Amino acid sequence: MIKKYIPIIFLIGLVMLLPSLQMDTSFDDNFIFHDLNELNSYDIYLAFQKQEVYPILFISLDRWKYTVEWEEIKKFLERNDVDESWYIPEHHDCDDFAFQLFGDIIKFNGDIAFGVLIIYKEECGHALNFFIDKNLSIWIVEPQSDAIYPIRRLIDGGWNFYCVIV
Repeated sequence: MIKKYIPIIFLIGLVMLLPSLQMDTSFDDNFIFHDLNELNSYDIYLAFQKQEVYPILFISLDRWKYTVEWEEIKKFLERNDVDESWYIPEHHDCDDFAFQLFGDIIKFNGDIAFGVLIIYKEECGHALNFFIDKNLSIWIVEPQSDAIYPIRRLIDGGWNFYCVIV
């Protein structure tokens, strides 16, 4: 007789457990994305043009994103350990770091204007991350070191912009 009720008891237990299985969207009470301004895909494209960046390929995975401030990204990076991973040429290199950080950000807030940027210069390519703040400034995040700097540094360094994924 008890065997007949085991599936029902299991389902009730699972339903009661589901709220605790939901992903925590913040590390703690101090980690919340503030001052979010809504951007559509075209706004993001224009933010790159405003910086005189014209990528060959622009991929926007969602129609709407929200700006995020430097301090919030810095707070996230301090608690994230992507930069502590081992660099292994061709197996775990710059693109792996960039996509891993992109994935980690999406887990906590997939709606912010944070993405992957693939650049090249002469015969050298590199993958990094970027985010857009409320002033529509584009900031670069080096996922291997957690360094944050304005996109202008790449422009002045002669880098070409191949692909933007946001």
